[in-house]
Amino acid sequence: MSLSISIFKAHPASGEIGPPRLLDGARGLGGVELTRTTLWGSTAVASLGAKYLPRLAHEALWVAHEELDEFVRECTHLLENAGRLAAQTPWDGGYIVRCLRNFVAAAVSARTDGGGIVID
Repeated sequence: MSLSISIFKAHPASGEIGPPRLLDGARGLGGVELTRTTLWGSTAVASLGAKYLPRLAHEALWVAHEELDEFVRECTHLLENAGRLAAQTPWDGGYIVRCLRNFVAAAVSARTDGGGIVID
């Protein structure tokens, strides 16, 4: 199994969340299931100040529209430290970069569409 990335929208009047739209192909992948704990939920990621991605160790990650900018900053900081993460986790730096870029691209797309993202 893999972590998938989807975009969701909230109804403007009711705030009710519509069904998430799964991103197609490789751009919709956020890592294999094992990355929940061994990468995103790792001490290495938490030690860099991450607050969103570590939640994947225990639950699906829902990032609301108003949180997207902060989420992108977190992912960008982790991208800048991908080498460090690769050295402290069992994951290759290129793999970490690809996943983080997918998270950022999804967040940018959701921001444009007025929605949020879910990683599960």
